Amino acid sequence: SNPCNYVTFNGEEAGWRIIGVFDNQIKLIRNESIGDYSWDTSASSVNNGYGINQWGDSEEYTGADLMKLLNPGYDNNMDSLYNNCRYDSSTRSTICDLESESSLVNNSLYWNRGAGNCYNNEKNAYTTCDFSSTGLTESAKTMIDKHTWNIGSNDGTTYTYNNIKANPFYQLERSNNNGKICTSGKYCNDSVNRTTTWEGYVGLMSPSDYGYAVGGEVRENCLSNTNLYNYNTNNCNSNDWLYKTSTFQWTMSPRADSSYACSLFSVYSDGYVYVGSANNEFSVQPALFLIPSISISGDGTPSDPFTLSAE
Repeated sequence: SNPCNYVTFNGEEAGWRIIGVFDNQIKLIRNESIGDYSWDTSASSVNNGYGINQWGDSEEYTGADLMKLLNPGYDNNMDSLYNNCRYDSSTRSTICDLESESSLVNNSLYWNRGAGNCYNNEKNAYTTCDFSSTGLTESAKTMIDKHTWNIGSNDGTTYTYNNIKANPFYQLERSNNNGKICTSGKYCNDSVNRTTTWEGYVGLMSPSDYGYAVGGEVRENCLSNTNLYNYNTNNCNSNDWLYKTSTFQWTMSPRADSSYACSLFSVYSDGYVYVGSANNEFSVQPALFLIPSISISGDGTPSDPFTLSAE
């Protein structure tokens, strides 16, 4: 439940941990959050301002807002920014003031170790953010692989949100199920084609990563008999090293829903995997794959973490 998988990376001593080895490549995740931000958000005319559950680029769509915060190539990303969002009980809707017609936002700030604006609510609401001390260093970037990530979804019928164990979820992430099965409604009016893979540098953990991170004596029972939706039972969450107490954590996986095109899987503060709307402000823990030619030394403990060097 607390394996010796600590890594010094990005100048952060024991600040990252190894999720696993996939096709001879090490997958890392930052042990602590870089902040709470929206996975995506949108204008009020698109999915009611709740965002789109497509992580990567797709035809004319450039990708999710959080993806553009974490990855290179979006230095000049601009959008209309809204602030002072509040609920109007008379109209039963959220109203936001237009702060700026066109401003830089989520523009590769984490990748560039910069500061600026980040999305943090529906209808393109934003806040200031600063990654000048937590963003990626030039040395760290040389070790990150441009990887093909699997972002397949549940099928919306056999597997919904409350009946998927870790291993079936692992298979679904590698399936051809995309994150949109709804066809109409105010939360499902975007025209973006969903993809089931994404090629890029920095992503997030997957639901199956979280599921397989359970350890101790409960591991076999949690993996074999417990749906991720029920990981707050059977001591699964308390023996899961990826679980952060009282924290809502983003995953990278979209959730196919009959009414919503903004739904995503996330780890809730009680330790179970449930649904989040893309505009929610949840914890962001960057994940990445290292290039294959990496040498490792150390014991992986917090006092003697693994250290990395490029061969």
